[in-house]
Amino acid sequence: MFSPNDSSSSLPPTASTHLSKLTSTTLSLERAFGGALERFNWACDELGREVADEQRWLASKLLLQTEQTGRDVVVSPGKKQDMQRQLKEIERMIDEGFL
Repeated sequence: MFSPNDSSSSLPPTASTHLSKLTSTTLSLERAFGGALERFNWACDELGREVADEQRWLASKLLLQTEQTGRDVVVSPGKKQDMQRQLKEIERMIDEGFL
């Protein structure tokens, strides 16, 4: 008599056949979706790099505008230094992948 606690070697022939088909199907799905998952992960990495590049560009543009504002408009040296420190922190976070 079949018991759920038996090993697969003692499965009845129909259960053994179903287990074999299930294993085969699982392996086929892993192969099919493994490639898709790999491509999806690659696309996410590419998008992340593009976003980081865009953020770096925006941060550098903001820094340039800040420097120009500091020359064109009276901004206290402390305020300008604080803004530059904040921009450097943003650039660091982008470089480390946090933004």
